[in-house]
Amino acid sequence: VQTNRSLREAPNVKSWSDKNRISLGDNELVWLPDSPCCTMLSTLFLQKKLDLTKIPELFFKHMKNLRVLDLSHTGIILLPSSISMLISLKNLYLNDCKDLMELPSDIGELAQLEALDIRGSGVNNIPPHIEKLIRLRRLLVSFTKLRNGNATQEVAFGYNMISKLSRLEELVIDMKSPEQWFNEVVENIIKEVASLKELKILKFCISNKVVDFIKLVNMNLRIRLSEFYGKKFREKYPKHQVLSNFHWLPKLRTS
Repeated sequence: VQTNRSLREAPNVKSWSDKNRISLGDNELVWLPDSPCCTMLSTLFLQKKLDLTKIPELFFKHMKNLRVLDLSHTGIILLPSSISMLISLKNLYLNDCKDLMELPSDIGELAQLEALDIRGSGVNNIPPHIEKLIRLRRLLVSFTKLRNGNATQEVAFGYNMISKLSRLEELVIDMKSPEQWFNEVVENIIKEVASLKELKILKFCISNKVVDFIKLVNMNLRIRLSEFYGKKFREKYPKHQVLSNFHWLPKLRTS
């Protein structure tokens, strides 16, 4: 474990081989070894290194037992194809990787993945490849609707991917966009989660505050919507399936 130290080079690759947990987060590390042999490794922290922009193509080749990978707050531009070799990976953190603009199709090979956090990254949608992540229970994403002059840029957010994640228990959506766009996103997301039997938590975050959410209350799913959004949704979809699947609660204060 070598966190909070002024490292610019990774520790000798031989020292990786017998480690179960390695933390190289929050330092000045700018490069990683090509293909370290660490078959016993279960946890790898590489977060908070904006100068780390590239991961060697075969870096993950010998990490078949890795379960937790934290690459958050790094400057990585893409994920190497060897990410698909992490056959035991359960938790992947890519939040605030602002230069990471997309997830490779190889991400769909992570059959054991249970938690994926891409909030604040350059990925501005729900990637189509994640429909293969049949064990995914937690998904945290960001939606940003950009403006080009007076027009608002239309973005395909991949709402339809949500209903395909049958084991999803928690969905968190961080919105960095105009508030008037919020209602549109709420409607689309709620329609998609209506069929998810395992869902317990749905959070919409805007300006770092939770403004809407679904949660499990006494073994029943409860939808909380502000009075305005609840009325709008009921007017537009008076017979929508979501109204029979969920119990509506009154106005929610922003917290």
